[in-house]
Amino acid sequence: MIVNEDQASATPDLILVDPETEFIHVIIEVCKTTGLRSDIQKAIKLLDNDLYDIKEGFILDYKTGK
Repeated sequence: MIVNEDQASATPDLILVDPETEFIHVIIEVCKTTGLRSDIQKAIKLLDNDLYDIKEGFILDYKTGK
């Protein structure tokens, strides 16, 4: 299935949550090189938003392995 970058999910691909506090500690985005920029922007918005109190965010470009 081909997904337009404008239709990308607003939520991270992987979320690590503390089950006791329900706080999100880590988010991980998995993307290909063409979607990297939009995923970086999405992660920055989520990390800067104090509503979720996310501690760390990572982005993996599965095409390059970086």
